Amino acid sequence: MKNKSSERAVGVYILALLLLTALWMVSCAGGTGGSGSSTQMQTTGAVTTSISDPPTCLPPNGSFSHVWVTITKVQANLSSSAGPSDSGWVTLVDLSANPKQIDLLSLASTTCLLTQLGSTTGLTPGNYQQIRIILLSNSPASGQAAPAPNACGANGYNCVTLATGVTDSNGAFIFCPLASGKYDAVVAASVTSSQNVTITYNATVTSAVPLGSTLSKIPLVPETGFSTPNSLPGTITGQASSSNSANSATAADIQLSALQQVSISGSNLLVTIPDFGGSTSNVSTASGSGCPVGTDCATYTLVVPGSNPEVGVWNSAGTSYSPPQPSSVNYQVNAQAFVPGSGGTADCTPSSLTSNSFTISLATSTSVPALAFAGCQ
Repeated sequence: MKNKSSERAVGVYILALLLLTALWMVSCAGGTGGSGSSTQMQTTGAVTTSISDPPTCLPPNGSFSHVWVTITKVQANLSSSAGPSDSGWVTLVDLSANPKQIDLLSLASTTCLLTQLGSTTGLTPGNYQQIRIILLSNSPASGQAAPAPNACGANGYNCVTLATGVTDSNGAFIFCPLASGKYDAVVAASVTSSQNVTITYNATVTSAVPLGSTLSKIPLVPETGFSTPNSLPGTITGQASSSNSANSATAADIQLSALQQVSISGSNLLVTIPDFGGSTSNVSTASGSGCPVGTDCATYTLVVPGSNPEVGVWNSAGTSYSPPQPSSVNYQVNAQAFVPGSGGTADCTPSSLTSNSFTISLATSTSVPALAFAGCQ
């Protein structure tokens, strides 16, 4: 099975993953007055802080290759019950004007954190009960400073990157963290053997999977209809363009997905089909001779199964799957536009476009009409 590295946005709750270690070093200087009475002079102390993610998240035991967080401030408080708006907070580092993005799985990024963040603030002696690391919102307010470059791309400023080889030797995998709810799991594969024979499998959709569930074995069915040993995937190509409200060329970051409609329990569901190697699902528009007048543009490629998926509704006792339909293979392409380099700020009006349905076949390339974004920044 082809495993693809991808980034998933996470909110501030990523702090629950952190292991926070703090060491206080508080010094006091003593002196003796002329009358024999003793006095004690208080000075500021220093705090050294490091953070890291649990080692179980590291490959090959875990599924994350990076855990990116963007820090705007570090604060400390003597009170264990102090809330965010209560008094007594001491700011150790203020990066509001220049947030710093670090990888929690990189030792170099998380050792002596405060020093790396540029802390020069001392602490008065005391028994500090809280140290808070404040993260930049994944959707910051207009004018709020953000890191550049942004390792999360179009997925905000705090995200995880799934490691390649997500499955183990038996094909087992785990997705975390996820918000509560039900999910549709879609699996696809295209495998090339050492004899250079390629077998592409129909996508398999498991619908309505509750959080915390075990999917057990997910069946994959090889595509059929070939007289040769190879069963090659299909290819979708197209162009995305962007312009501003004055109908002049302007750049945008575009994220593309291949969609298929499946029928589950009498209802139609539009699902995203994983794309294979050779796909360019994230592009940035720019000027070029092939662009429509008054636009920036970019071409894209999505390599996907040239067949219909098999479908099942999750069942704790074992999911039953309907075989792939032999009818024509219909796809749609969804494109989402983002402000260049913003890390996920939606752009253009509207910010999401979906093509009309079109038909593809095994081992063929299909060109899709251009997706034109307007009203971009």
